Amino acid sequence: MKEWFLFSVLVLPFLLIGLYFNSSDLSKLLTEFIRFVLAQPNAITSVTLVLADASILLLIGIFGILFSGVSDDIIGLAIGSPKRKKVLDDIHKYSFFKTLLIFVFTAASEELIFRGFFLGVLPRWTGIQFYILLLISNAVFAYLHIFNYKGTGRAVKFIPLFLTSFVFAYVFLKFGLIACFLVHFFHNFIATIFYRLYLFYFGKHPSSI
Repeated sequence: MKEWFLFSVLVLPFLLIGLYFNSSDLSKLLTEFIRFVLAQPNAITSVTLVLADASILLLIGIFGILFSGVSDDIIGLAIGSPKRKKVLDDIHKYSFFKTLLIFVFTAASEELIFRGFFLGVLPRWTGIQFYILLLISNAVFAYLHIFNYKGTGRAVKFIPLFLTSFVFAYVFLKFGLIACFLVHFFHNFIATIFYRLYLFYFGKHPSSI
């Protein structure tokens, strides 16, 4: 409950303001995203990324956190949630600049592999149906990330991570690879600030070992 309270106080005001000014655009994006998840990638109309899209990308990053957090909590309540490995918590003890560099590198490398290569290169090289490659990309992305958690219970993190990958893949098809990197960076950046503030106000995070 403390997590959602802090998130509401810090993020929801900006989310609501963004929704107010971008409501028509976001409703179209949401419709496209739902159709995309339901195996209709051709429903997406690609656009050229411009500076004005930055606010929308930021909102998509926040949506990704909500999307991941809600699904994570639902599964956690039903099955239980694993603890994070100490190395992941140690990252948040670094200086803010060092943490920022780590997440810039992480976002760039992951998007180059899981979206740029899996969804941009492989469909042309192999001729495999795009949606099959999308599911494989999401599965590999989720599988590798569950090792950030401890014990056999970490498998429950697979589903939230798998679902969140749809958000990044949608951005890749809609706005391109650079936008995908920005959304991934915004996602990590906001989550990092939120995590640090949680530690500052409440002490040890409940997902920590």
